[in-house]
Amino acid sequence: MPPLRHLITALSGILLAYVAGSVDTATFLRVSELFSAHITGNFVVFAIAMVHGVRGVDWLKLIALPVFFIGVPLATFIYDRTRHKIRIVLALEALL
Repeated sequence: MPPLRHLITALSGILLAYVAGSVDTATFLRVSELFSAHITGNFVVFAIAMVHGVRGVDWLKLIALPVFFIGVPLATFIYDRTRHKIRIVLALEALL
């Protein structure tokens, strides 16, 4: 792999991690403490809610699990079947 291509690949991974962290922070602060990028955090927050009393919005944390199980295979399917893998994934992520 040429050095420039390796650098672009590495920067793409860093960009994806930054976007995931930013989106996760924004949704946690604005959407009833729901993590959009890290599914295990939702279970921790739901467990805390169970101790302190479950509100209606706390159930969103459990609904995120099936959405995650649908989204990951769908993203993998799209990634495996496209030619410009990183470009397509970043474009879809920006669109969502």
